[in-house]
Amino acid sequence: MRCANPMSARRGWPWTVLDLDGVDIDRRAVKRAYAKQLKLIDPQQDPKGFQDLRVAYEQALRMAETKQRGERTASSTSTPSASPTSAPTLQPQMPPVDWVKPAVAVQDRTPDPNALSALSEEGQQLLKARNFDPDTWRSLLNRLVHLDLVQTRQFEIDVLGAFDADLFMDVRQNRAGLPVAWLDLIDDRLGWFSQGLDFQRNYPQHIKLWQLLRDLHRPPLTTKQIETLRKKAELKRDPKVPFYLRWWVLLGGYVGLIIWAA
Repeated sequence: MRCANPMSARRGWPWTVLDLDGVDIDRRAVKRAYAKQLKLIDPQQDPKGFQDLRVAYEQALRMAETKQRGERTASSTSTPSASPTSAPTLQPQMPPVDWVKPAVAVQDRTPDPNALSALSEEGQQLLKARNFDPDTWRSLLNRLVHLDLVQTRQFEIDVLGAFDADLFMDVRQNRAGLPVAWLDLIDDRLGWFSQGLDFQRNYPQHIKLWQLLRDLHRPPLTTKQIETLRKKAELKRDPKVPFYLRWWVLLGGYVGLIIWAA
């Protein structure tokens, strides 16, 4: 029996999980769809749904990469022009594949609680020692690839919890020596500032800390920006009347005085 809609035959797993068509999909589209669906799932409340989404995401990335490699290979091996006498070479057309979800999940591994506890403890010790060295933290954050998203979120919770009242005040009063490079690294790996809405939704109890770090993460103002802000502030305090307008006001007053006297 023929399928009435050829597109639906290709719209199988993992595209249905990511709400994609599965046709002309690249890595960027897969990542955007995954981020969109991830906001609809709470990994702690629905671990099965999160696991299915993660498996579909990893499989879709592999399929997109395979498709892009095939396109690059085809473009590199194709001749730029064919002679008029030579017959064109016909490439065999592969039938569309209806992908079926495998019985065993891709990278279905049991989370290692020891890896999570070791990373969390190391991050907490670095914060207690006021160690914000970017190279040390980069080595630590590189090992997050061995954790799943649920464990990564728990790692963030543990690290945020290490910002006690004393450390918060040290950072606020610039006694901790926190460099901007550390904030850039945290944002690059965990997206605390570029994805601020997700941070506020996931960790509402740390909003004040996030606001403090966000203000420190903002790039410094240039000299031109500072001068523009200074001029605007002065204009609000003491608005100046342009010189040529003053002469017109004086002239109008003088003419009005002559008319009134006449």
